[in-house]
Amino acid sequence: NGKLAVRYEFIKNYAIRGAVGTGFRAPSLQQQYFNNSYADISTSGIGIVTKGIFANDSEAAQILNFDKLKQETSVNGSLGFTLKPAKGLFITLDGYLIKVKDRIVITSNITDSRLANYGVESGRFFANAIDTETKGVDLVVSYDWKLAGGNLNINLAGNYTETKITDFHFPQNLGTPQNEF
Repeated sequence: NGKLAVRYEFIKNYAIRGAVGTGFRAPSLQQQYFNNSYADISTSGIGIVTKGIFANDSEAAQILNFDKLKQETSVNGSLGFTLKPAKGLFITLDGYLIKVKDRIVITSNITDSRLANYGVESGRFFANAIDTETKGVDLVVSYDWKLAGGNLNINLAGNYTETKITDFHFPQNLGTPQNEF
């Protein structure tokens, strides 16, 4: 991981700041090793069926050509302003962009006749199946006020965030539509 950050105060109490960095997140223990089967009501009206959640190194995952889980990687950047226009008043405004590659998600139920060998009608799997892009803006306004021999701090914070899927990585042999997540 690496990060480079800079801040430049171009006029007293008014500054611009920015940062770029990289990151990673390893699969959690539950994502790597969780296996479970459970009873569920069939959507096709045949009654109670058994479904499963399988680890990516299980035989069921190998039969369906799932890759073993790997770390998610990311690249991020931010740009913002800080200002102190009056005594006790602080304002920060920051925009950011985060791109995550190989994000780990759990699939919807995958029905495949080969899963019957494991005693289930369908299965779900954790997979490095998508890439995402998140962008957003943060605004924080803070005011410190001396009041009746004490201090009053008033904060107002707002955030707008949007995340979208930019790419899918899914075993081709399953023919699973991209909107199944």
